[in-house]
Amino acid sequence: MADIFISYASDDRARVKPLAEALARKGWSVWWDRTIPAGKAFAEVIDQELSSARAVIVVWTSISIERNWVLEEAEDGRERGILVPVLMDDVKLPRGFRRIHAGDLIQWDGQESSPGFEKLIADLTAILGSPTGQGPETKETKPYAPKRATPADAADASDLLFSGGREGYVFALDARSGELLWKASVGGQVNAGPMSYAIGGKQYVAIAAGSALFSFALPQQGQ
Repeated sequence: MADIFISYASDDRARVKPLAEALARKGWSVWWDRTIPAGKAFAEVIDQELSSARAVIVVWTSISIERNWVLEEAEDGRERGILVPVLMDDVKLPRGFRRIHAGDLIQWDGQESSPGFEKLIADLTAILGSPTGQGPETKETKPYAPKRATPADAADASDLLFSGGREGYVFALDARSGELLWKASVGGQVNAGPMSYAIGGKQYVAIAAGSALFSFALPQQGQ
């Protein structure tokens, strides 16, 4: 089963192939080739791959917005909080997806150093963690990666970066390595960057998501 499921219109296959290959080079497993093994039902294979994927990329184009199966697959990803939409054409998104920000790959030329692709990698890393063979997971020692991370675990490290995404998660990264230290669901799209403040010498991080404001207390060094 793959880390990433890519939903797209079959007419866009040639455009999607470079994206799938670039993601695979990063170390994630990607399911996008809809060639079905002999003896398997098409719908059965699609459902298995979609339900087991840890992230769902939907590629919005002038063709895919008219395909019912793309809408259904995108809805599955949205309901599970793992949808990562990208634009390859400048189109009006289908109803139900217009409030979800889509990454901009309209002018993408296949270069992995392009801002749009780098932003996509950051969005995927927030959901999946660093891919196999990339980043801090390949190191023998991981001082900032407890098995059951909590806000307290993340606060013990220096040079932290707090952020959130449209998928409804707030997370902390090691600003030096990019390692995902802690992630929590806040049940709604994160609408603004986090804010850090202190009361009585204790540090807090606040972040707005949906119609709510969440605040996390961080212990002081040594606690």
